[in-house]
Amino acid sequence: MGRWTVAEVASFLRIRDLAGPAKVLAESGVNGNDLLGLRLEVLTAELRLSTFAARKVVLARDAFQAES
Repeated sequence: MGRWTVAEVASFLRIRDLAGPAKVLAESGVNGNDLLGLRLEVLTAELRLSTFAARKVVLARDAFQAES
């Protein structure tokens, strides 16, 4: 995950039915390394996701990491 490109992060989120957040993160240039370090506060304050959407992004990331 840490080596993913911006496009791969967006694809990861779209596959998990998170097309809206995928678009926002892609437009902000979030790559895999960035995704690993993102916290709810950054997703909501800096990237302007709703708290609901930000939680879904974090849960998807954490579930993927748990599977790996």
